[in-house]
Amino acid sequence: MFARILISLATIADPFYVVYAKTDLGAPPATVGLYLGALSVASLLSNFLWSPLSDRAGNRTLMVLTVVSVSLVPLMALALSSLAATVPSGILFGAFALVFVLSGLALGAARIINNNMLLSIAPPAERATYIGFLNTVLGIVIFVPVIGGVLVDIAGFQVLFVLSLLSSASALLVVRKMSTKSGAAG
Repeated sequence: MFARILISLATIADPFYVVYAKTDLGAPPATVGLYLGALSVASLLSNFLWSPLSDRAGNRTLMVLTVVSVSLVPLMALALSSLAATVPSGILFGAFALVFVLSGLALGAARIINNNMLLSIAPPAERATYIGFLNTVLGIVIFVPVIGGVLVDIAGFQVLFVLSLLSSASALLVVRKMSTKSGAAG
């Protein structure tokens, strides 16, 4: 549950990557379609990667890779933003699509692992209760983007990206401490 909460917190910057690309990097409006297309295609195609991997390597492995994927999104945004002054804008705008490809990969992995991990550790008779409780707790986390918007206004995009990265690093620590027994079931 704590890992899922931290993963949700780590996506605090997700709604703001397009806004950042347009406002701070000066990306033209046409790139928004490129970014959303990259996100959609990566998310869809990632099912062919994550689902078989979960079947072969187990849910714990997929949970770790989900967190790594989530971590790479703000890391890529920070890395590309640091190159903004040295890379031609056309190349930068195209390269920024990688943020959305990584976000699509993370989204696909999270979609698969969201209930799989819980179903593998919950007693069969109590699975509905476990899922209901977790989804209730995660319902509170749905307001995280609102907090992200306030943070952008107060501190800027870079702070939001760093906060996202720190949340995903915390999630990685939690996930790495999970027992292999709980993630071994498919």
